[in-house]
Amino acid sequence: MSTKDLKSVIAGHTALANLAKLAQHKVSINDRITDALPPELADLIATLSIDETSEQLTVTVTTGERASRLRYAQAQLLAACHGAGAPATRCKVQVRPVRREPETDS
Repeated sequence: MSTKDLKSVIAGHTALANLAKLAQHKVSINDRITDALPPELADLIATLSIDETSEQLTVTVTTGERASRLRYAQAQLLAACHGAGAPATRCKVQVRPVRREPETDS
């Protein structure tokens, strides 16, 4: 399915169109937040999300070392959120190690 076909399917369904707009809005905010950070911090982030109801920024990293570095930089993370127009007053940093596929003998 081409992009044009997909856009016409989404345009025909209000709920899908709204979901697509929300997703694009969140991607835009995430990009603005990481762009506002120094590269040495932005490069540590695997994912980030903002819960606008609880005003919490959740940052996911792949190692404990990265988590420690970002926990010390919470003020910078929250300042980047405010600069991006994201209402975050709290920051949570969590570790999610990369899962490696088990090696198989061939």
